[in-house]
Amino acid sequence: MKLDSAPGDMAAKGGGLQLYFAPDDSAVPFSQSRYYYTSPYGRSETVQLKACYYQTTSAITAGTANATATFTLTCK
Repeated sequence: MKLDSAPGDMAAKGGGLQLYFAPDDSAVPFSQSRYYYTSPYGRSETVQLKACYYQTTSAITAGTANATATFTLTCK
């Protein structure tokens, strides 16, 4: 995932962010549907995610390294 831009060209360069499902460390596929566990008892569910920075170029420039993700959840 691309890092957000920062005011005054203060954004880090040469890196990105990868999201993972925390229970099994599988990468989150972007722009794809994924079935997630449903409680048989109708309880609330928590989608456990973790994020890791990764290098995308041969050199990294220090700076602000934030990213924004938007999720769409559909109940079926």
